[in-house]
This record gives sequence, C-alpha cells and structure tokens, in this order.
Amino acid sequence: MLYDQMSHNLQIVSKDPFLLPIDRNEEFLPDFLEKKFKLYLEQLKHLKFPSEFDFERKIENSQILCDKINASVNQYLQGHPSQAFEELSSGINLIIDMIPKLIAKQNIPSKAVAYRMRICEHERFSYQDMFHVPFQKREIVSSHRFSIPGLPCLYLGNTSYVCWEELKRKDIFKLAVSRIEYDPHKVKFIDLSFSPYDIINALKSNKLERAFCKVAIDTILIWPLVFACSIINKENYAFKPEYIIPQLLLQYVSNNQNFDGIIYLSTKTRADRYKTNGLNKNLVI
Repeated sequence: MLYDQMSHNLQIVSKDPFLLPIDRNEEFLPDFLEKKFKLYLEQLKHLKFPSEFDFERKIENSQILCDKINASVNQYLQGHPSQAFEELSSGINLIIDMIPKLIAKQNIPSKAVAYRMRICEHERFSYQDMFHVPFQKREIVSSHRFSIPGLPCLYLGNTSYVCWEELKRKDIFKLAVSRIEYDPHKVKFIDLSFSPYDIINALKSNKLERAFCKVAIDTILIWPLVFACSIINKENYAFKPEYIIPQLLLQYVSNNQNFDGIIYLSTKTRADRYKTNGLNKNLVI
C-alpha cells in the first residue's frame, strides 16, 4: 500500500513546480512566485501519505512559508530590506525545527570533501588564492546568488564536475582546482540540495520505506524555500531579483550560530540533473 502511494506521489513531483532549476523568463518575480506557489499548494492536495505522518495538517506551515517568501520579495522590491529579512526569517523559523532534514544531521560521514575551481589562463595560484577573497579586499566582491556585494564567501562544489559546469565548461587546461576536506560534524549546513524526485524514487528499493517516506514529506514541505533559491538568473542584468531570497537566507545563516553555510543544487546543470547521483551540489560558507 505504501509503495503504491509513493509511486503515485512520484508522478506528481516529477513535474512542475518540482523540477529545478527553473527560468522565469521575463515574468515579474512576485507574479512568477505567486503563480508557482499556487500550483505547488494545489499539488499538495493530491499527494497521498499514510495518516500516521499527519501530512494534511502540516500543509498549513507550507502555505505560511509561501506567503512569507512572497511578502519578503515584495518588501525588498519596495526598498525595505530589513522588513524583507524579518518576513523570510519568520517563515524559516516556522519550519526549521519541524524539518530535521533541513538541518542535514543524518548520515553524516567523519570527513567530507569539496572542490574550488578558478580560471587561470596566464597565472599560477597559491593555496591562499584558491580560498575566498580576503576580507581586506572586500571592495572587489560582487553580488552572487547567496552573498551581497562586499561580503566574501567561499563557494565550493561537491565535485569538480559541478565546478566546471558553474564556470560554463571552460577549457580545462585554463582551470585551477583545489580539494578541501572538512569535518561535517563541525561545519553545519542548511541543506537544500535534494529533490522529492530523488527521495521518493529511492522508495523503489523497498528498504526503510517509512524512513524514506518521512524524508520525502519533509522535503516536499520545505519546497517553497528550495524553489525560491533555484531560479535561473539573467546574467546580463545588473540587479538579479532571483538572488533576493538566497541572499536573505545567507543573512539568516550568518545570524544563527547553529549554521555555517548552505548546500544547494546548481542551476547550471542539465535537465537530467536528478540522475547525476548527487554530483551537482554547491556549498556556500
């Protein structure tokens, strides 16, 4: 019975609005988010989980999260960044204790590896050069998905492959790569790097069904936050509204002693990203 329900759910989360990354084209961001969140909330009504998981009651929190993200974007675009941060923070606080997967505590290895890649056509980099921009040179730091101008952050990939994709498949002979090891027990991330497609598809193995079911529910309920951080940006524009929620989320992390960074799915990977065995994750610290 549970497996039949998961197969049904798999069909739902294998299409819009769960497929990421997504391009808003030229649509106004608040209108785009409102439309996608409306579709998301409609799809939640069709998902089927055993009553023991209390899924229907938990949907209310996802509704509030959608509203808070919408309010945050509107406040920001009206020139009220502090109010935008308060709106988003209240939405995150609503779910962060309810969703253990968001804190990424389970299945933590004793050592983790990440990679950093830079273009180096005519120069050789020291190991210091392969770290983030020094704080004393913050004036050269531009806006990135999760960081505002002037805030040096360390961006990494969980594979050299995703680093290469982020650099638009630059000639590998013009690239420098560093490998970084860290202790995931000491460096804590908010993990947004998984999809309901991956998790529910894992149920086909018929192993730990109920454990996977709980993870699937948790992921689906936080999906509005994952979605709002995974919109493809318009690279030729100076201001990127797609960065509003990600940058506010990093501000939330910097104000919270429980977290050091965020793990998220690359927006540069191809349409078969869900079948890459987790090779397309980025980290920002």
